[in-house]
Amino acid sequence: PQREQFRGGFKKLLSFAKFDSPVPTTVVVFKSMSSYKPFNPKNYYAYFQKGPDQNYVTLTADGRKNAFAVIYHEYVHIMLNNTSRNVPTWFNEGLAEYYSTFLIEDDRKVHVGELIPDHLQTLRQAKLYPLRTLFAINHDSPEFDEGKKRGMFYAESWALVHYLMLGNSGQRVDQLGKYLELIAANTSIEEAFKLAFQTDMDSLEKELRKYI
Repeated sequence: PQREQFRGGFKKLLSFAKFDSPVPTTVVVFKSMSSYKPFNPKNYYAYFQKGPDQNYVTLTADGRKNAFAVIYHEYVHIMLNNTSRNVPTWFNEGLAEYYSTFLIEDDRKVHVGELIPDHLQTLRQAKLYPLRTLFAINHDSPEFDEGKKRGMFYAESWALVHYLMLGNSGQRVDQLGKYLELIAANTSIEEAFKLAFQTDMDSLEKELRKYI
């Protein structure tokens, strides 16, 4: 039931997402990392695996994060996979972290975009990536660590999505949608950024630092 509540809340808050998956999704929760290990050679805490006739979200119940936070994170990947091609890695992971804090209060009030203490600590203790570097990171980059979800890539991606969605009273959220449309149309990162945000990366980077 909580996953369906999340799906409903996500649909209201992110109207461009497509929710009708061509295949069903199964969530598999392992009781410990040791029981998860044979199916998880890279020691990920959780992961989303898409397939031609079935999608899977797998995770362990003995990890650091609340199990539902992990499920929400991975479920966002499913929604984005249904919605668009060429989704930037920073946005994919940043949005998943943004929605991982999803909470329903008394079956009526939805909370999203809550602060994540681990990410705030990382952002305050280490040096941020320049946006050009952040945008160039993909699943094969050494900065990307799906197993930890605690490094600077995840923290800064979350912070950037948080700023673009909520910062300055949401003034940049429509620009974010335009940027994603341009990237999906195979526009270069630099050109898509300039056309969508109407500024340069250095300026937006300063805005992000101030927001953090």
